[in-house]
Amino acid sequence: MDFANPEEHRACEFVRMSVEAEMGFTDPGGRRISSWVREDVCGSRNGLRGPGGRRARGFVRMSVKVEMGFANPREWLVCTIEDELLISTSNRKRPGRPKNEIWQHFNTIPADSTNGKKDLHSGAACKFCKQKWSCGKTSEMIAHLALQCPKPSPPEVRALYLEILNNGSFNDNDDDNSSKRSKPYKQSKITNHVERLTVTDDKQRRCSRALTKFFVTCGVPLWIVENSFFIDYSKELCPGFQVPKRTILSTTMINVETATVIAEMKKKLSNETNLTLGEFLKNEIIKVIEEVGAEKFCSLVSDHASNVVLAKNLVDIIKLNWATNIITCCKKIVTFFKQSYAGGAILQQEIVENMIKGGGLKKYVITRWTTAYDCTDSIIRCKNALKQNFSKNSHTGEFLKNEIIKVIEEVGAEKFCSLVSDHASNVVLAKNLVSTKYPHIFPIRCIAHHINLLSSDIIKLNWATNIITCCKKIVTFFKQSYAGGAILQQEIVENMIKGGGLKKYVITRWTTAYDCTDSIIRCKNALKQILENESQLLNLEIISILRKQNFFRNVKDLRTILLPIKKAIINLEHKSTTLADCFINLIIMATAIKELSQTSNQNFSKECQNVFDKRWKEFNFDYYLLAYFLHPKYRDTGLQINTFRIICEKTLSIWKLLGGREKSANELIAQISNYSLKSKPYDFEFVTGIHTVKNWWLMCKQ
Repeated sequence: MDFANPEEHRACEFVRMSVEAEMGFTDPGGRRISSWVREDVCGSRNGLRGPGGRRARGFVRMSVKVEMGFANPREWLVCTIEDELLISTSNRKRPGRPKNEIWQHFNTIPADSTNGKKDLHSGAACKFCKQKWSCGKTSEMIAHLALQCPKPSPPEVRALYLEILNNGSFNDNDDDNSSKRSKPYKQSKITNHVERLTVTDDKQRRCSRALTKFFVTCGVPLWIVENSFFIDYSKELCPGFQVPKRTILSTTMINVETATVIAEMKKKLSNETNLTLGEFLKNEIIKVIEEVGAEKFCSLVSDHASNVVLAKNLVDIIKLNWATNIITCCKKIVTFFKQSYAGGAILQQEIVENMIKGGGLKKYVITRWTTAYDCTDSIIRCKNALKQNFSKNSHTGEFLKNEIIKVIEEVGAEKFCSLVSDHASNVVLAKNLVSTKYPHIFPIRCIAHHINLLSSDIIKLNWATNIITCCKKIVTFFKQSYAGGAILQQEIVENMIKGGGLKKYVITRWTTAYDCTDSIIRCKNALKQILENESQLLNLEIISILRKQNFFRNVKDLRTILLPIKKAIINLEHKSTTLADCFINLIIMATAIKELSQTSNQNFSKECQNVFDKRWKEFNFDYYLLAYFLHPKYRDTGLQINTFRIICEKTLSIWKLLGGREKSANELIAQISNYSLKSKPYDFEFVTGIHTVKNWWLMCKQ
């Protein structure tokens, strides 16, 4: 564009400018135009006014490419816009943040907008292994390519993101622990000058890494990081440190530390020569060799390496009869004190009082070669404590009674209403002795322990034992086999099987029998795929188990009977559980066992019924039956005619123990009759979700 002065002199200088919001112009004579240009541009109206003009009404940010000539000093600056102005007003939505480069290795899955949620994030699918995420997060995708992708990306891509993960040089604004929203300005507090309430990003990173190392190396459960006491402790140490959430600690932070360890390993390997590599899968060996450099290796060594031979010699010594007997006895002692709450507590008390160094008893693990010594050494260290434990405090009923009474009197006898325990003879005697001294404290048998005994008896039946044994062998094989476990995990991911992989059965954890059988059924198709396509990875025993006729059907039938047992145990763990809930869960279990005869082998069904009847007879259900009757939701629903008399007799026996006399006992029976007939004041309906048993009875009292 051309600008001319009155004498027709052409301005010779051309300027390209970027104008934003507020500008000042100085004319060639040195006088500054003091007016600020704020104008709303529309079409070709874009004149700029001088100092004497009125202020423009619109506010705008503009980016312009113009060529300008300046007139003589007495003329006001005039400009003409050559190209289209790019205008961004406050009413126009700002463009989103550009995606991270990691997305070029992932396919975008559109977000589901049908649920009415705002700020939905797109999902992601790996282009190499096809694994999917409902919400694509930068940190998870980087960690996937660097550490977890079962079908590795090109080496340069993997190396790039391993380095990025190691350096932590990425921003993941989708993580729970990060927020990039600007916060309103707050006036600084006076405490800021005494103790800093903020830390630098570098210190935050170093503290988070140190915390991650502590949790991983010490085997501390990750949920503790969200415990309020742990957060308070961290704030006392460093008020400005933001404790990471459990989800961030278990994903981003651990992935960063893993990448750091791998980087350190590679750095050390790069400076080594004549390396030796143990036997491993062919593809994995070649991958490691090519990654480190083939020229650095000189041999491949199998299981007959000297260190393995030395370990084998140790195992051979332990297998001698004399040594085996000693190790077996030590294992039994350790197992008892690990499983016995009372025994373990007293042993720990003796260790503290005698200031025994090295801690308590140690387990022997056959796959860990040094634990044989640790186990025997712990027995010797705790020798005096073990002798004092049983010579001083024999766990007779009288001893337990005195210990229980000591606790009751310390807390206050009026605060107790029952004693709950297992059915061991010494404990039963102790409960009865306590109940004699305090008639208002009822001896109750632990229903959860009773259900566990019932489930143990069912699992010990030959048919169930064979199925559980086969399931344990399958789980153990895939847990210990690197190749088999990797392929099974890949099948689980590709088939999107919910609930995770195979679960172990642990005899001391009551619900794991169901979890083990359920995991076999969930992974049924994945196991069949491996059997058909990758059978060379399986041993003959696993192949024969998976090919057995009706194997999966039998596992499914066993799972059917174990499901109500698991539900009953979980329901009984709630704080609000009543004796009536226990009674209901036992009835549900009895119904499930009865219905089993329609879907399973007849012999097993009869054996299960016999086991249930045996446990039912040896259990005193009077308290549970009375609790069921006194629950306003049930009352006498489903009870036989002669059951009401049993309830009345149990009620009178309890009333007598509490000091009730004949007149008040007759009044009590009359009240129970009115309650059974729903006569006033017991005619209110019990509404589940609104009423509790306690407030319903209080309502009747009012």
